[in-house]
Order: sequence, then C-alpha cells, then structure tokens
Amino acid sequence: MLGRCRRLVDCTIGNGGHTKALLEVAGPQAAVLGIDLDTRSLEHARTTLSPYSDRVALVHDSYVNVEAAMRARLWDAADAILVDFGYNSHQVDAPERGFSFRLDGPLDMRYNQAPGAPTAADIVNTLSEGELGKLFQVRSRRAACHPESSCAVHSFATDPLVCA
Repeated sequence: MLGRCRRLVDCTIGNGGHTKALLEVAGPQAAVLGIDLDTRSLEHARTTLSPYSDRVALVHDSYVNVEAAMRARLWDAADAILVDFGYNSHQVDAPERGFSFRLDGPLDMRYNQAPGAPTAADIVNTLSEGELGKLFQVRSRRAACHPESSCAVHSFATDPLVCA
C-alpha cells in the first residue's frame, strides 16, 4: 500500500524515525509533511531526514492544525497520515524539559517552548483549586479530580513550585 503513496503526513514527526521508514518503503515518489510542536524534535528530524530533504517539509505546529499545514502546501488530501501520541526519549532524558520521572528538573512540561508560553509550574501555582480540578478532569477524562487539585493547591500555596 505505501508503495503507491505520494503524499504522507506525519502529524507528530518527533525525531523522524517513523518518517524515515515510511520514505524508504514508499519510494522516491513520496513526499512527507512533518509536523511537531517541539522545535528540538524538528531539529533532530531535520538531521535524520537530511538524505530525503528534497521530499520532506517540516512545520512547527500542532497536529490539530494539519489541514492548514496541508493547505499551505497546496495539498487537498494525503495518502497516509501517521500520529504517534507518545513522547520521545529526548524529552524524557532532558531534565530541563520537566517530563522526567527519574531526573530532577524544573516543572516545565511544554512541547512548544516558545517564550511566554506558561510552564506546568506557572499553571499549578496560579490556577485556583476549582480551575485545577476542571483542568485535571478535562485532560484526564475523569469524572472527579477534586482530591488531586485540593492537594496541589494546599501544597503549592505554602511552597510554590519553581521553574528555573
């Protein structure tokens, strides 16, 4: 099936490993639109995919804007779309990113580290208990998150988290 593909979209290109494999299978007629919020991941993908640079367009954006990214390249359709909803090891292994469970670092947790974007520390230190509860409920798809938000608000009220 991939051998006939001409337009491939990787909505979460990460370091480019999946895309490299897709390009090798799809052959020389295939072009890829790679999207990612993480600029470091895009840099890794650019390196990984350098042998295919004439067939790869990288876009710093969210996968939710895939249609706009396709329209910007005058693509009205794609033959295949890949979305990998995990995070990559580069994000977890860099303590300054705030994703690690085993390495100390600031509570950042942003895929898009553009200046001015709030960090996880900013959010938990400024939202009210009700706002945190609603955020936890929506993001975790759980019916009730009051105990978690109450604990977070009481803990951070006396000892705010710091994102240096």
